Amino acid sequence: MRTFVFVLFSWAIAFSQSLEKWDYKRLNYVTSSDSDTLYVVNFWATWCKPCVEELPDLKEFYQHHQDKKLRLFLVSLDAVKDSLRTLQFAKNKAIEPFLVLWQEAQKPTTWINQVEKTWSGSIPVTLMYYKGKKVFFTESQLDTETLQTASQKFLK
Repeated sequence: MRTFVFVLFSWAIAFSQSLEKWDYKRLNYVTSSDSDTLYVVNFWATWCKPCVEELPDLKEFYQHHQDKKLRLFLVSLDAVKDSLRTLQFAKNKAIEPFLVLWQEAQKPTTWINQVEKTWSGSIPVTLMYYKGKKVFFTESQLDTETLQTASQKFLK
């Protein structure tokens, strides 16, 4: 039993360290890129019903455009201590390739205004960046049609 617990604990540590973890500096680095890639950044959490409901639309949008210059980041605001549970949730929803953990999730008021000054702090939130400029922001649940409309001039 002790061996099993040790192996499980070791696996959990290695697994959580392999997840991409962001803070505001990492987000800024990705979104300020002057490349002609469209970066879609969605802030969500497993406990947020509209966030979970829009995940299939985000995934479908990505799959429809995966041959274009598009990067999708699903930034989980779940507590970092719950990263294994969040990852299992992402695997069950088949979104784990896009999963990013937000290291500063426990203190959102310290970074929300840095991400977007008009963001009230509610989720889901989706932003799009192209050539280092924010080209889309919404503080509501998205559907595939809205994603298509917002991105069409950037995905050629």
